[in-house]
Amino acid sequence: MRAAGMSERTVGNRVSLVGFFGRYAGVDACSAEWKDLAAFLGREVAPGQRISPGTRQVNYTDLDAWYSWLAAMGYRSENPVDKLHKPRSVKRYPRPITTGQLERVLDTVNRLRTRAMVLLGAYQGLRVHEIAKFRGEDIESGWLHVVGKGAKPARLPVHPEIAEIALEMPRYGYWFPSYRFPDQPVTAKSVCTVISKLMDRADVAATAHQLRHWYGTEVLRAAGGNLRIAQELLRHDSPATTALYTLVDDDEARAAIMGLPRVTAQPAIAGVVDAASVVRRLRIAA
Repeated sequence: MRAAGMSERTVGNRVSLVGFFGRYAGVDACSAEWKDLAAFLGREVAPGQRISPGTRQVNYTDLDAWYSWLAAMGYRSENPVDKLHKPRSVKRYPRPITTGQLERVLDTVNRLRTRAMVLLGAYQGLRVHEIAKFRGEDIESGWLHVVGKGAKPARLPVHPEIAEIALEMPRYGYWFPSYRFPDQPVTAKSVCTVISKLMDRADVAATAHQLRHWYGTEVLRAAGGNLRIAQELLRHDSPATTALYTLVDDDEARAAIMGLPRVTAQPAIAGVVDAASVVRRLRIAA
């Protein structure tokens, strides 16, 4: 997976899932059968409550990759996942926090370090693992440099809010060093926890990642609806992924419908026949 350029997060998640599957099914994950996989994908997390469709889809994809690799390397003669029905794709919807909620969050924050985390998520669209390892050197000459998913480098124009808070943050080194190990950054999980606690205090029911959804929605609006620009600034490979981050609110939907041109041509009315038409029909019949 590393040779394919996958992130450490993806590698860790897949390895963890394979281990969890083996423990859950009570089998060697290398020699499991399709029935073991079916039971795992249909498992309950609580009495009468099965795993969510999204979790099932991710588990299916990760296990399919695992058994495809085993088959390709000659450790198995076949991929047992091939005998299962592929879970239906889960339709996802944009879920940005509102601008009013973001204002409440920023009004509630009382630590510079936490405020910087929120601003990086909201005004640069950084993911939590990108926020965690952000360094002062990542801002240079009005541009913000970031290495995202799949170790893909990108650069973004620095928003004025970020330029302003950067003056109060370290010019070199991690912005968010670990308290226990100052030479290392905090973890992505720590960033999630810090922002989640802040949102709880602000009475905002949201997650850290929803800051990125707000960023995507507002970037699209600021770009006049140009999805290509939003795709670049969100650093997505596909505009279909960008669409999941950009919300069309009720007012925008209503304005689009009301903006349709009105066609004024009179429709034909059943039962009303003009005289000229009758004459033409009689001549043809004759």
